[in-house]
Amino acid sequence: MIDDTICTSCNKIPELQGRIEAEGVRQSCSVCRQDQQKAIALEHLLEQIDKGFTNVYGHVDSNAFTEEEEGDDLEEALDSLTGWDSAVTKLIAETLCESEPGYNPSKDGEPFYSEAQNYVKLPDEYDSGNDELGASWDKFKLGIKHEARFFPESSINELREIFGNLENAHGSIRDVIIRSIGPGTDISAVFRAREIDINNKKSVIKLLKNPADKFGAPPPRRARANRLNPTGIRAFYGSLDPMTCLAELRLPIGSSAIVVSFNITRKLRLLDVAHLPTTVKRLSPFHPNYVRSHQFLSFIRQFSFEISSPILPKDTHLDYIATQAVAEYLAHHHSPAFDGILYNSSQEGDGINIVLFQHACAVESSGELKGSNYKFYDETDFDDDDRGGYHIGYMLSYKPGSDQEVYETDEDLKFLTDAPDSGKSPQNQALQYIEGSATVYNVERVVYSANSLPIKVVPIKNGA
Repeated sequence: MIDDTICTSCNKIPELQGRIEAEGVRQSCSVCRQDQQKAIALEHLLEQIDKGFTNVYGHVDSNAFTEEEEGDDLEEALDSLTGWDSAVTKLIAETLCESEPGYNPSKDGEPFYSEAQNYVKLPDEYDSGNDELGASWDKFKLGIKHEARFFPESSINELREIFGNLENAHGSIRDVIIRSIGPGTDISAVFRAREIDINNKKSVIKLLKNPADKFGAPPPRRARANRLNPTGIRAFYGSLDPMTCLAELRLPIGSSAIVVSFNITRKLRLLDVAHLPTTVKRLSPFHPNYVRSHQFLSFIRQFSFEISSPILPKDTHLDYIATQAVAEYLAHHHSPAFDGILYNSSQEGDGINIVLFQHACAVESSGELKGSNYKFYDETDFDDDDRGGYHIGYMLSYKPGSDQEVYETDEDLKFLTDAPDSGKSPQNQALQYIEGSATVYNVERVVYSANSLPIKVVPIKNGA
């Protein structure tokens, strides 16, 4: 059996077809009996077939989650995995059962491949906590939090080990997680929101006089620590739609916010961990990097969960250190560098958030409205709209001419003494305020989504 041959036409697995094309010679195929076909002896494919099969299948009693299943015999399992014709499946099954022990691993003295054995699929997901990348990530978090925080060469090496897989990941993963945004792409604008007191006209005027500045990333000395940036290093946090912006503010009913939008002015390279659950295709179990690729995908999903989880009042800056270090690594140590990250919103079901790192977060200056006698007031429009009746809008008016600043507190005056914002250098600019995009949103209601788990009350038996 092991000397039997198989050609590319009879074997439809791309990874195995490539092997036959590279190493096969023109000879008779043992399956289709065609002469002068590019074919190869089965002994050269058995190790790869074995790895592919054991990546997906195990004995019925090999996993606690599947021990109650009857499973399939070897031919049925091979057919489900490969889609081979019955003649091919039968030949491969017989060859595996009769092959040398090197291709027929035993457990408890019983052969793995046997007509008497039944097989079941193993769990799809790899537990990132039990694989090499998951262990490296846990070690990195422990070290950066509690051992060495500044110049930790070991931490950088661990991040290289983890994220070094990005550029060489399987195409079905790489094409999703490495995303280009900006002009000519499907993501060309982003949104950002700020809570306002709609009754405090002076503070609203301050925002609207120069929205490009007031809604951009804060200057370095005012940059507070967040999930993906430490104190003093600026970053732009936004969303891909207005409602996600509002949801991220967690505003109470009756409050208001202004949402503005920015065009992305140049191509940016982002790590996209927001679309993994639905867009990554299953890898062929016969691919040589199948296990490593699944482990990497499992880690990326875990990382996505960590940066997308809601920030709770009990969270401390210590909880951010690992993800902050990852952002700095991606921006300054990874090659080629990343400009930011796309990640899921924890507040809005399908919402997606974006963070742009320091070197790509500055907004092009659009100038400030120059004039005096600024007024911000309600404007009633009695024309019917899609909702019927009338709606209330807002208008900012001013008298063009000499500038007359409106200051509300001493803190506003102190802002004038801040050092120039070095983060706004032209090479850091990647955003441009969209004139006329400022919109007031008044929160009318909040929708909660929750899962429920029953509480069972059971008596404790004596001696338990």
